[in-house]
Amino acid sequence: MEKRGQVALFIILGIVVIVVIGFIYFNRGLLIKETAVLESNEKFVTTRLEPIKSYVQNCVYKSALNGLILLGKQGGHYNAYKAEELNGINVSYACYKADNENINQLPLISDMSNEFNEYMKNANTISEINKCIDDFKTFKKEGLNVKENGKISFSNNILENNVRIDITYPLEVSRGDYTATLKNMFAEVPVGIGKAHKIAVEITNKECNNEEFDFDSLGLNEPIATSSVQGYGGKEIIYLKTIPSFKDEIPIEFNFIIEK
Repeated sequence: MEKRGQVALFIILGIVVIVVIGFIYFNRGLLIKETAVLESNEKFVTTRLEPIKSYVQNCVYKSALNGLILLGKQGGHYNAYKAEELNGINVSYACYKADNENINQLPLISDMSNEFNEYMKNANTISEINKCIDDFKTFKKEGLNVKENGKISFSNNILENNVRIDITYPLEVSRGDYTATLKNMFAEVPVGIGKAHKIAVEITNKECNNEEFDFDSLGLNEPIATSSVQGYGGKEIIYLKTIPSFKDEIPIEFNFIIEK
């Protein structure tokens, strides 16, 4: 009886050992599988972050270009203080008369930057950008979950030959148990609104000081813009159009009114 009891005990212990070992290997297999899945999700999400950024940047670029074109046609203003409607566009006065004095109201670059920011945060512009992004459906079809963690916002820097738009857009990108975040990105629009403004400053400073600007001088050395002048009723409408200085630069108009 004693030997039989010992044999039974060893059998039970053997079964327990086998079960424990099997359990360990089973869980190890699950852990390896889960780790592999997590690594796969991490790799996939990571490779899609740049395309998501480019996607947002492209949508912002389209709206920004439209805004800069409008800003140029309206003499550097989005909401002009004093302007005339010409062909559906509110062309701003760069110089006008008040109490027999010439008032120079051509915006500074910093003013233009603020006006452009007003355009970018306008409800219609935000709606246009959101429509372009389309709730990231393109990426959701790939099995990604893209979630907004905050509203999109902008700041900008107007340079001579391009405009940089810094974008703040908190996003959470995930698949399975892996999550990554995006927040800061930027778009650049290659338009020379800065150099058009520089010429407008030269013209306005002369004309608003009762001096004649030599428009022929714009064609000397390396021309950066073409110009035309339309006079009527003691006013001049100045039409500038930039000449690209590099391959991808987009020509832009800059129009304004000088009251004589």
